[in-house]
Amino acid sequence: MQDEKKTHDDFWDLSALLPKKRPAVMRPKASDTEPVTIEIGALSASEDRTGQEALSLRFREVKTDRPDLRDDKKSGIGSNTKIPPRASVRSRPTAEEISEYTPESGMIKHVRIMRWPTTYSFYEQFRSDALRCHSIEGEACEHIPFFSYTPQYRQMSQKQLEFYFYFRSECRRGSFKEADFAYVLLYIYEIINVYTTEGERGISDKQKGLDMLVSLWLNYREKYKALDKYLAEWLPDYCLIHRLPAPIERLLPILPAITETASFCEFFLSEDSLSPATLIAFSSDYSFRKSKYYIEGTDALKEAFQTHIEGVIECISRSGDDRLSIMSVTPTKASRDAFCGSLCAHSIKRRIDIEYISCTRSRELRSLVTGAVKYAENRLRTHFGIKSRLKVDGLDEKTRSDIDAYFESVYPDEVKYGSKADEKLREERYYEAMYGALSVGLDADEAKRLETESWSVTERLTAESGAESEEGGAHMPEPAPAVRDIPTARVVPEAKENGLSELHFAVLSAIFEGKADAAKSLCRDAGVYLEKLISEINEYATDEIGDIIIEESGGEFTAIEDYADEILAILNKST
Repeated sequence: MQDEKKTHDDFWDLSALLPKKRPAVMRPKASDTEPVTIEIGALSASEDRTGQEALSLRFREVKTDRPDLRDDKKSGIGSNTKIPPRASVRSRPTAEEISEYTPESGMIKHVRIMRWPTTYSFYEQFRSDALRCHSIEGEACEHIPFFSYTPQYRQMSQKQLEFYFYFRSECRRGSFKEADFAYVLLYIYEIINVYTTEGERGISDKQKGLDMLVSLWLNYREKYKALDKYLAEWLPDYCLIHRLPAPIERLLPILPAITETASFCEFFLSEDSLSPATLIAFSSDYSFRKSKYYIEGTDALKEAFQTHIEGVIECISRSGDDRLSIMSVTPTKASRDAFCGSLCAHSIKRRIDIEYISCTRSRELRSLVTGAVKYAENRLRTHFGIKSRLKVDGLDEKTRSDIDAYFESVYPDEVKYGSKADEKLREERYYEAMYGALSVGLDADEAKRLETESWSVTERLTAESGAESEEGGAHMPEPAPAVRDIPTARVVPEAKENGLSELHFAVLSAIFEGKADAAKSLCRDAGVYLEKLISEINEYATDEIGDIIIEESGGEFTAIEDYADEILAILNKST
């Protein structure tokens, strides 16, 4: 019995059919802390060096000094090691103050420099390597491509390292050779880490480092757009920490580009540099240079836009408007993390507290400049025959009058913008559009057809609901007279040749007069959604004038005032 049972179990055992597994092989873990040795030939460490002996540099990964974090047997970590409990309350680190000062001029009123409150050591080796390599002069060699998101010396091969020293030497001579972005970024990291304040190990010629940062920015920004984003943040930190004035004169050609990326725009301004162009760049929420009419316009249009929009701001400034006086703005306080996003050693990292006059956070100033720019562009659009208009908010009548007076002097032959004659003509066109249809007369055949269709629909609805009269037939109301008074804005389901039905015109007329309830009532009687009708009207207006004419404001649909003339022209087509 036992043999039979054993044979029976062997029959169902399928393990012999399964593929055999390969025996596990324990491969030794590759050490990531082995030093990288780079031999540099044909390079000299100083001018008086003779011969061509090789210079060997060893770049090591940073090893922690804490034995409890080492992954080896000597550290004692194992099953018998107890992890200490986490403290319930951890004290917040405080930053040690290094210095504070008041700049002599500019928008910045007070600066306070403090050490970084928490410690880290993973970039200290890079700074040590940067200090050792700072004096090396490179010789001409072939360009070797190099890519790295966070470039460091230890990441480069021998050939790449030789080209970097050659590239750096040429930059110091004022010759900015073609190089990969990683080489440029590595040089910036080196400048940030080696130039230090007094009393610290490093290079003391801080002005030299600033000049090189600006030169790298100006010479490589066209090819590497990311430099605008990086140096617009790192260069102010460098200057504030080392008490250097902002290089405004050298950066003046790229000032508009700085405004689009810098979070601390006021660093690049001074009381003497607050020109109309600067105010527009820093204080306007709307950029006329991004307008499609400016981008696609002729050279004459672009020149007029730039000249006269800046002229408008200068005109308002001459009028004595206190809102354009930057120095009357209440100072703002802010705190910055120096060199945020860069490769920066802990000994260089700083926290910066600043008190400054902000021309970007003043709501009143931004509202004035933005409104003036939009209003000026509307005047220029009128001059160049562009129908669409910008919506202008927050601009008082006095400022509008000053801008109108400016353009009257620039374009004296042009019809006055908003004059009484223009207003009278607008009223005449409005009344013609509203009441011009009365002179056409009524179409009796059209009215009769509408009445017949209406009662036919009523008959079908009544029959379906089962409503019957006492005689057993469907209840039919008495027919109405053949001709009835029909309102001017009557509902016609068929669209006209221009794409809008009379219902569209009626709703547009009601909204233009400010009668939103009447527009809703018309749509409700016609059995259509008001939103759908508004969308169709705006689509038609976009094809005609290039913009919508009805917008939603406060939950209600309203006509855009800047397109009053265009709306009247559309309503005239209903006749």
